Amino acid sequence: SPRAIQQIVTLAQAEAIAFARSPILASARADNGIAHAAMRLAQTGYYPNISAQAQTTHTNSQPGGTLTVPNPSGTGFIVTSTTNQSTGDNLNVTIRQLIFDGGRVAAAIRSASYSETATVDTYRRDLETVAYNVAQAYYNELQAQRTTAVDVETVQLDLVQEDLVRAQLQAGVATRVDLATAQLPTAQARLALVKQQALELNAQATFANAMGLEANLDVLPYDDTPVSATGAISTIPVPTYDQAIARAYLLRPDYASAQHATLAARSSLTSAKLALFLTLTGSASAGTAPPIPLVEAVPA
Repeated sequence: SPRAIQQIVTLAQAEAIAFARSPILASARADNGIAHAAMRLAQTGYYPNISAQAQTTHTNSQPGGTLTVPNPSGTGFIVTSTTNQSTGDNLNVTIRQLIFDGGRVAAAIRSASYSETATVDTYRRDLETVAYNVAQAYYNELQAQRTTAVDVETVQLDLVQEDLVRAQLQAGVATRVDLATAQLPTAQARLALVKQQALELNAQATFANAMGLEANLDVLPYDDTPVSATGAISTIPVPTYDQAIARAYLLRPDYASAQHATLAARSSLTSAKLALFLTLTGSASAGTAPPIPLVEAVPA
């Protein structure tokens, strides 16, 4: 059974498990990798473009022949052609370098860089969201455990009160109506306990699910929350609305991601507009070719 072994984890351990197993974070990391590759691709616009072409030819011909060509002096030349099996190699290398494009490549690089930063900010926000969900499920499970413990004590106290009335009934100082009246709170407390135990199981399943584990795994949070004997609650200063908005603008990664996405879109638009202008490039090439066959002419 999956519940055969019970595991107790701290909040830090629960968050580490969730970070390792969360598909949302895996998707965010993949998006960041794609954005980084897009930025590297945009940077290649500044690099020289090198192309090479190689060709090998193989010729196999028949034996050569002779031909006498007359001239005005009455003599002539014997033209002898010789063809043999030959192999020729041809290699050509071309280098092309961007000289000026009006800033189009630079704008494309800025757009890709902002997009990559936006994915990093989104990943940070996803980390915060996963940590928040785990912490919420962690403390909800602790609350459910303590509420169940309180309900158990309530049932025990009601049973003690019921036993006291039963003893008074045996002593003749109480009636059966008094006993029935004492049994009613016990029944109500038992019903509340059963409902609370169901809520605790649901909170436990939610806690496991928040970590990316199977909901039926018996994983419990480590209860290290101090209980105040006096019940005093420490006062934390509550920020004003303007202070909360300013803090959100400063600390929320999703807001930073939206800002960088806007900058990326503007740079991409600039790069698209610059495509209407002329681009100046320079190129150089070098190559080798097989020698041209010679024809030999001998006087007749």
